[in-house]
Amino acid sequence: MSLEPHTAAVVARSAVPEQGRGPVAWWRRRREARELDEYARYLGWQWTDTVDGAHLVHHTVTAARIPHTSVPQLVAVEAGPPLTLVVRMLPGQVVDDYRAQAHRLAEGMGVPMVRVTPFRHGWVRVALLVRDPLTTPMPLPYRPPGTSATAPVLLGADEFGKPVTISFADRVHLIVQGRTGSGKSRLSYAVLQQLAAAPDALIAGCDPSSVLLRPFVGSRHARWQSLGADVDAHARMLDALVAELDGRLARIPQRADVLPLDAGTPLLFVVLEEWLALLGMAGADRKLRERLAVAARRLAAEGGKVGIRVIMLPQRAEANEVGGGLLRGQFAYRVSLPVDNVDAVRLLHPAVSVPAAEDHVRNGRPGVALYDAPGQAGRLRTPWMPDYSEYWDAIVTATKES
Repeated sequence: MSLEPHTAAVVARSAVPEQGRGPVAWWRRRREARELDEYARYLGWQWTDTVDGAHLVHHTVTAARIPHTSVPQLVAVEAGPPLTLVVRMLPGQVVDDYRAQAHRLAEGMGVPMVRVTPFRHGWVRVALLVRDPLTTPMPLPYRPPGTSATAPVLLGADEFGKPVTISFADRVHLIVQGRTGSGKSRLSYAVLQQLAAAPDALIAGCDPSSVLLRPFVGSRHARWQSLGADVDAHARMLDALVAELDGRLARIPQRADVLPLDAGTPLLFVVLEEWLALLGMAGADRKLRERLAVAARRLAAEGGKVGIRVIMLPQRAEANEVGGGLLRGQFAYRVSLPVDNVDAVRLLHPAVSVPAAEDHVRNGRPGVALYDAPGQAGRLRTPWMPDYSEYWDAIVTATKES
């Protein structure tokens, strides 16, 4: 039985202010209160069955050999919208236990999805969502020319509408994975558009497709970029970037562990577009392949302290290509748009349950991503850009102004 018509009825009644003092108004309020009580009891029974099916109840046997079942208590129902259940968890349970079973909770409660959030110690809120809050496209906000690259860069908005940003002032790197048509290119356009006009940023890197970095041709950034199918040229560019890394490491002052940045030493963003494809271009040449991989690893592992930030953009993350530990350890910001591999999702987001990862692979929509960042994780909607031509014009304009 679906909750949507019941939810709509409860929300509609809760939104109507009390009117009148006569017997008709009194009778209406009494009838609505009775209906709400009946619906709350119905939700209680449905919740009990649902958490049992989701393996969130405790089944024990007393000393007298009497079976006993402990159920997370549905304490209150908030009419919303969205309709939200306030639940007291059983001893030993944590919020992630409920998030891992979100797909079962949604199915049992008759809604497309639920959102589980902490309430207070030992309690959670389970919001019953009749539609995905991330369906609405998100525009890319205006960023004034001359804005520093250390200002927060927008990655998207979460399920509550709050912006999710990355601050490259911190020593962090970003990895974004997504299959063709997932929205990965649009997110890449949005990130680079926000950085292109920054006077304290250089956009470097390798682009085998010659699409992402092509608008930078002729700008001050171009000498640090390699485009096209010449894998040896990409290797030379990465060697040059590693040499810049070593030079910056050598200039770290005594009694300091980071290099101060200035006009002569700007933030250097190393964009590795279609990273797995680039490695594949090395073919059977193991030495060339290892040369590329080692350079990327060094830039990610050692670049943070000297103003180098890596933005890696594979179609899917594979542990044996850049190292699973490196991905989780060095790339503090990890974004997964729809991909074709559950293992790739779990590599970047180990806390995501297998059913949730499978759902993201099977049913993920373009522009909707899983993300992990320091102190936060969840789902976000990436910024929307109309087409490539707008990205091109924005980069050309920005690089002229910077």
